[in-house]
Amino acid sequence: MPYAFQILGPVGLARAGEPVRPGPPKRQAMLAALLLEANRPVPLLRLGAAVWPGPAPRSATANLRSHAGALRRLLDGRLAARPGGYQLRVQDAELDADRFTRLAGAGRELLAERRPAAAMAPLDRALALWRGDRAGEGLTRGGWLDARLGALDEQRLDVFEDYVTARLPTRAYSGIVADLREHLARWPIRERCWELLMLTLYRGGDPSAALTAYQHAREVLSGQLGLEPGPGLRRLQRAILHRDPGLDEAAPRESAVLTPVPVAELIGRDTELATLAAALGERPPLVVVSGPGGAGKSALATRAAEPAAGQFPDGRVTVDLASGDGTAAGLAAVLRALGRPVEPGPRTVDELVAAYRAAVSGQRMLIVLDNATDSGLVRLLRSEGLTLLAISRRHKLLVDAAYRVEVAALADQDAAELLTRYAGAGRTGADPEAMQEVAQVCAGLPLALRSAGQWLAAHPDVPVEVYATRLARRPLDGLGAEHPSVRDMLAADLRAIAADYPLAMRVFPILGPAGAVTPEVIAQQLAEDPDRVFFTLEQLVDRWLVESPEPEQYQAARLARAYAVELADTQTNPGSGTL
Repeated sequence: MPYAFQILGPVGLARAGEPVRPGPPKRQAMLAALLLEANRPVPLLRLGAAVWPGPAPRSATANLRSHAGALRRLLDGRLAARPGGYQLRVQDAELDADRFTRLAGAGRELLAERRPAAAMAPLDRALALWRGDRAGEGLTRGGWLDARLGALDEQRLDVFEDYVTARLPTRAYSGIVADLREHLARWPIRERCWELLMLTLYRGGDPSAALTAYQHAREVLSGQLGLEPGPGLRRLQRAILHRDPGLDEAAPRESAVLTPVPVAELIGRDTELATLAAALGERPPLVVVSGPGGAGKSALATRAAEPAAGQFPDGRVTVDLASGDGTAAGLAAVLRALGRPVEPGPRTVDELVAAYRAAVSGQRMLIVLDNATDSGLVRLLRSEGLTLLAISRRHKLLVDAAYRVEVAALADQDAAELLTRYAGAGRTGADPEAMQEVAQVCAGLPLALRSAGQWLAAHPDVPVEVYATRLARRPLDGLGAEHPSVRDMLAADLRAIAADYPLAMRVFPILGPAGAVTPEVIAQQLAEDPDRVFFTLEQLVDRWLVESPEPEQYQAARLARAYAVELADTQTNPGSGTL
């Protein structure tokens, strides 16, 4: 019978795909110790040191045998008694720590071969296996178990830094800087991380910020460790001061690559993945992936592009258009991603298009346009030899595209599986009905399911039933573990619509109560023209905030309804504030 063992975060266990509660913390510590010594006998004395970091009780041996008996009932013959101890049989790829180590090793080998684009995928997948901040999260750590789990924690930090190193040639500097600053806020004494931040700031055109980062690093290291920066940091500071040309290493074509998305696995997306991979394999001029925010479109695109890499010998680039402000800003973002930054000063769209055509002339590459909303911009970017992969929250973006893949909400079973991956098998085993209620509130959106799972993993003392009950009443408050949160995502979509259809800010809150309404009903309530209301509602449908079950019948989507209720409350009680 296949098992899945998890120690990268809370200790978890699943049998034949079904989560199993491993038991109380001391039993989890024993299981973690057996997993770290998988397929080898572990003496009782060593197990005792893992379960009781301090002095063990007189009943330690009896307690260990009791825990072993309980584990044997869960593990169906996998746990065997050995002279003076126990041995747990673990098959290949069943333990997440083993997969992490293999993926990390593969990524580092590719980095050593100067293939950063290829290295990004295994490094990203390695990091995505982690379900918490620490290996064995929640266990009382000490002794040899603490050392082994701590080594995994240290490897994770190393792999993050390797991952950032692989991302540098993509020149997605703003995103890299944001990730590094967030990382350093949690682990501030990582000198290599400070070096990467300085180098990224410098290559992004801000040497002053790079030198300021050095001063911050020096203050942190001196204040927390009483040490001056190491030789690597000092050399980098001197190189920045002298504007050493060696710091401006150009990104090779091979390193232009999709920006990975941190999700552990694609669950329930086999059909969409096969369809998208097949479409990319034919190198069409345009492929559109659409779906609601938080559905996992970017993750799907990342995975589907991997087997199609051979079709694009000149590489792949990703451009995030979320922060763009109009066609010209979008073109400038694409040029920066191609290594052709636009000089300061006003530029016309025609000038930018000409620069883009020159940059891609004769190239056979894949350009991924994440958060694409402007059909006109996408059409301007079409060019012979290129394939554009437009990822959009707009349902009706480029309806003339030859290939379209729609990414809808997950089916109930897949949603439950994804929630369990993040919350831990023990949570599902403790109260499967409450976990199902949580999954239903999340409406099948991976972003919401990840957020709920992470909340449950971070609050092990809160019963799932309590969380499910409160989540049903205030879903957006309970789904804030991700950044951006579900509420942030909904607010951004509504603001984007309101920029061209300001009536949306008045129409949308009316849709909070359950049940479909017509444009005429809303128009009467707002004293507005029914035709204006109709076209505004259709824009909300285009962004997946609103559903139209029948012609001229409109209702808010599941999670969007909660946001509409919040907005209505804000308008009624201005002090409550939501946006």
